[in-house]
Amino acid sequence: AQLERGFRWLKFDAPLEQDFLAAYNERLRPRLRITLLVAAVVFTLFGLRDMLVIPREVWVWTTGIRLGLIVPGILLVRFFSQRSQSDRTQWWMVAGAALAVYGLVAAIGISAKLQHPLPYEGLMLVIFFLYFMSGLRMRAAMLVTVPVVPVYLLMCTLLHEQAVNVGIQTFYLLVANLIGGLGLYITEHLAREVWLTEQLARFRAERDPLTLSFNRRALMTHLRRLWSLGRREKATVTTLMIDVDHFKQYNDRHGHLAGD
Repeated sequence: AQLERGFRWLKFDAPLEQDFLAAYNERLRPRLRITLLVAAVVFTLFGLRDMLVIPREVWVWTTGIRLGLIVPGILLVRFFSQRSQSDRTQWWMVAGAALAVYGLVAAIGISAKLQHPLPYEGLMLVIFFLYFMSGLRMRAAMLVTVPVVPVYLLMCTLLHEQAVNVGIQTFYLLVANLIGGLGLYITEHLAREVWLTEQLARFRAERDPLTLSFNRRALMTHLRRLWSLGRREKATVTTLMIDVDHFKQYNDRHGHLAGD
């Protein structure tokens, strides 16, 4: 029914939505170990680059923000996201993403104030990383990245930057959000469609097509799960078999369709 109705707003009816989010976050956890580590390494390299190419009075701020605030924050998010419940994974990612984005905005503003501005293209790289590599869902990603545009515009206005350059940079940041948001919408929509299709295929594989009762395959899967649980918990597994008396007589009298 959900497949037929569609989900243009990227949200299922309950309880499908809760089941999807749980499955999505569980699949996201192994990916986070790599993506967050890559993010920490990249910010570290940019911090070292600042130390080599810009004056000390500037890099002490920019590198301090990168290595003293953003990188430790990313590593903390990596630590807690692996140890907390799966439903909190997205919130940890949002916190880490906000720290990275707005920490970088602050570094760009401070460097501009000190007459050695950092390239704003680094901010666009972070935005694309959040959209396509972080594992954030579309709403969570846009919650972090869309406000960057007015914040960056306000910061440049307060610093009295040239209007032409500010307009061009703001435009590119806006386009980056548009491209990233549209791309992530398509990606998440496809992920939701694949998940629904997988659930439907699993449902059909484990149930009788006429009565929708569980078939032998589902029974064996459930028994294996129970047996493993019983061994681990040192618990007893009990089986109850019920025979419907005189069922052949029922079929003979009322027909096999009624019996089914």
